[in-house]
Amino acid sequence: MNKEPIIESIGNVFTDLGFSSEEATLLAMRAELMTKLRETIVEKGWTQIQATEHRAVPYA
Repeated sequence: MNKEPIIESIGNVFTDLGFSSEEATLLAMRAELMTKLRETIVEKGWTQIQATEHRAVPYA
């Protein structure tokens, strides 16, 4: 059975996947923001509608 070699990450999966440094940084920041948002919604026990009602910036 052939096993794929394990390559150690440099710390940003998006860089590892071949994105430019700038785009990888942006994607990592967005992923972190989405993770924190999801954690807050779960912690508060909010529905999607309730989370929308608690958004910090109103839609224009």
